[in-house]
Amino acid sequence: MIALDGSKGSLFGLRIKYHAIGIGAITVLVSIPILFVLTQVGDITVESWRHLSQTVLLTYLSNTTLVVAGVCVLTLLIGVSTAWWVTAYNFPGRRFIEWLLILPLAIPTFINGVTYSGLTDYTGPIRVWFRNVGWPDPQLAILNLPGVVFVMALVLFPYVYLATRTVLKLLGGASYVEAARILGASHTRILFRVVLPLAWPGIFGGLILVIMEVLNDYGTVHYFGVSTFTTGIFKAWLSLGDLSSAVLLSLFPILAILLLILFEFRINKNRSFEGDSRETARETLTGLKKWVVMGLCGLPVFFGFLLPIAQMIRWVGMSWERTDWDRVLEGITDTLQVASITAFLVVLLAWNFTFLKRYFRIRNGLNLFSKISLLGYSMPGAVLGIGVVAFVLWVNPSWLFASVTALVLGLVSRFFAVGQNPIAAGYDKIPRALDE
Repeated sequence: MIALDGSKGSLFGLRIKYHAIGIGAITVLVSIPILFVLTQVGDITVESWRHLSQTVLLTYLSNTTLVVAGVCVLTLLIGVSTAWWVTAYNFPGRRFIEWLLILPLAIPTFINGVTYSGLTDYTGPIRVWFRNVGWPDPQLAILNLPGVVFVMALVLFPYVYLATRTVLKLLGGASYVEAARILGASHTRILFRVVLPLAWPGIFGGLILVIMEVLNDYGTVHYFGVSTFTTGIFKAWLSLGDLSSAVLLSLFPILAILLLILFEFRINKNRSFEGDSRETARETLTGLKKWVVMGLCGLPVFFGFLLPIAQMIRWVGMSWERTDWDRVLEGITDTLQVASITAFLVVLLAWNFTFLKRYFRIRNGLNLFSKISLLGYSMPGAVLGIGVVAFVLWVNPSWLFASVTALVLGLVSRFFAVGQNPIAAGYDKIPRALDE
């Protein structure tokens, strides 16, 4: 029978841990498409590997590495700095800007890329304005690798910002920061010598989400003409009909994420930290400083959300009469339905998953196995779709074919990491003494 604490019991005379079964079941459930994709690895041939290694593999590897590195640097710079300013200082509009900084996540990277392409092309408002005032045409070229990095960073920095802000609020009332202030350390010294070393594991969790998003992206890199592993996967599968090459290419981002997860597991293995719920008083900025900080915090909001939204509104006005609004409304309704179901399931599963890991202090093998559930966010949607289709064909119920259920299964696998990481960061704010 199951013990009252849910930790141990007996089944057919065997001693088992029911919390381990719960964690394992959630891991397997959200990893079903991933596991079925991996079953296709056996179909990879030596000829596929030889062809890729002699032709496009080096290009995919170098471009993907450059895009990931560039986006990581920019998201860290924007996310960490803005999180520090809104948690450590008081300035005009701070509470408003603190939430506005999340809004760029509402715009998909591909849509953001299209809007910036429209803003900077020959007939776009920026270059038209330069010509109208008699200034030289700036000849803005954004459809390239640096452009991809810029557009993606503007959308993805909130992942790092949210993770950093959560950890900084956790550390705000902690004795470490208070002790540093009593000893006369400045805000900058506290940030680099006290807060960031303690907050780095949480920040790294947000950065992993950014890397997963970059590795998964297809629309933006394809539109900007940058060949990465994702574009290679789509080309091999949809254009050339070579599923084995597509699976082979998909292994590279999966292995990269596995290495990052192993690294995170190692640095967090023997680390534990508990802050308190008190919030340290912020320093009130005066004079020019408050306007400079307000402007620096507002820049990511302007370029990452307001400017693209303004361009989209401009396009809507230009095509209003030609738009089939019935189809638009139908698409919005279907999207909200699927998104609501997916969000509910992701939060429910991630909440139970994180609670079990925290309450029973899961470590070592089971903790490492549970990390498989986070891999879906690094896989291109089409590859994850292969796993869903393979699972449906294997189970073979008629009601599951081309159904919302199958779609939600793939989406839950895809976005489980997005739900789990913030919930885990939230649990870190709760002292373990409360569990006792």
